[in-house]
Amino acid sequence: MRRGVTIVSAVAFAFIGPRLTTAQDRPASEPFAFEPPSGFLETKDDPGTLGPGVEKAWLHPTEVLTFSPRIMLTRSKQGGTVEPNDLSRLAAGMPATLGESGLSWVDVRRETRVRADGAHVGLIEGDCEKKLTLPEGQEGLLKYRRLYLVFPVDGGGSVIITSLYPQEQAAKWAPILESMIGTTKGVAVRLPGPPAWMIGAWATAGAVVGWLAASMLSKRSAKIDAKVEAKVEAKKSEET
Repeated sequence: MRRGVTIVSAVAFAFIGPRLTTAQDRPASEPFAFEPPSGFLETKDDPGTLGPGVEKAWLHPTEVLTFSPRIMLTRSKQGGTVEPNDLSRLAAGMPATLGESGLSWVDVRRETRVRADGAHVGLIEGDCEKKLTLPEGQEGLLKYRRLYLVFPVDGGGSVIITSLYPQEQAAKWAPILESMIGTTKGVAVRLPGPPAWMIGAWATAGAVVGWLAASMLSKRSAKIDAKVEAKVEAKKSEET
């Protein structure tokens, strides 16, 4: 009995404990809604021409004639978390993914941002280069910075906001574009599970509590049995 109670208590504590003491996933309180920073105009062309799956796109008119900053919105049915390990795996696949379009990728940074409402948003940034054929028949090289913001949304999927801007203007555009992390609405809270050490700690506590409870019950049961046995013996003595 003592062993069974100890095991059941350990399992119960390991399952319930972390859920009572750590933040949990939470659906968004409103539909996903994204507004680009001031100055970006929604493109009138088919957004799909800017990349596969692009639903909306915005351009910012600038003095840089070769490359205007732009923002693209795509959706992914794949969900999951956006913790550092997740972002590392995504960034590791960028060279192969972008290489299909003739782009190179140099990783710059990866971060998991925590919003005021507790939602986690993934950030991946890298430098891209692409060889271009100029009208004169000469080759040119397009260099720009690519910034991904991954927003978890209801239904288990994600909305990915991709921003492109000249590398030499990264110090200007990065803070402006990162401000969208806090202003975007309809972001779901999707968090990693409790760490193994926490589950183990709760399981250990449960095992101790279960063992103590089983011990107390066992001692109490033994006392009751002793009293009953004493009464039985006393009754036998009276009869004899």
